[in-house]
Amino acid sequence: MQSRRIREWREYITAYLMIAPATLLIFVFGIFPVGFALFVSLHKWRLKRSAFIGMENYVKALDNLAYVLFFALAIGLLILGWRNVMKVRSLAAEQQENPWLWLLPGFVSAATAISLVYWIYRLLPEVLDIADKIIGLEKTRELFLRLLGEAFHAEMAYAAWKVFLYFLIAFIAMVAFLLMRGLLQRGANAAYFFLLWG
Repeated sequence: MQSRRIREWREYITAYLMIAPATLLIFVFGIFPVGFALFVSLHKWRLKRSAFIGMENYVKALDNLAYVLFFALAIGLLILGWRNVMKVRSLAAEQQENPWLWLLPGFVSAATAISLVYWIYRLLPEVLDIADKIIGLEKTRELFLRLLGEAFHAEMAYAAWKVFLYFLIAFIAMVAFLLMRGLLQRGANAAYFFLLWG
């Protein structure tokens, strides 16, 4: 029994390692550029980053329609969340189970994703300000790497990194625990896992 569980656990790890490069490529060439474009759109730009202006660019582009669109987006997300809760509730009624313990893994995964976005949000201004710091200096690779290291160790960026790291460790430990206990292999548990996480 134990050797079968270890073999299944190794298969799960192998599967995740196989999809890791594709996930990394999707993030680097798909998700990150969209997030960076959103970051750029929230600032005033000429040749380099200037003041934070928030949603002003969107308000100028869409005028009052921007508020209507954000309201519609918020309502749509609430409806999507309500629909998922109703699916979980009906599935739990069919299976006569209590799925609400799966809210903890859902919270940890959401907190990990939010802390990653927050770290990137705190890091990007520090990295983009390197252009201001090298004005009038000899532009060498060593100078850039030193300033990049300082950006990663800036007070706000480093604090956000530590929070993300704590949540990431908690997330990895939680997923490893669920895989080792075999909780994700049972049909209803896997359904709760994906309904409440996604």
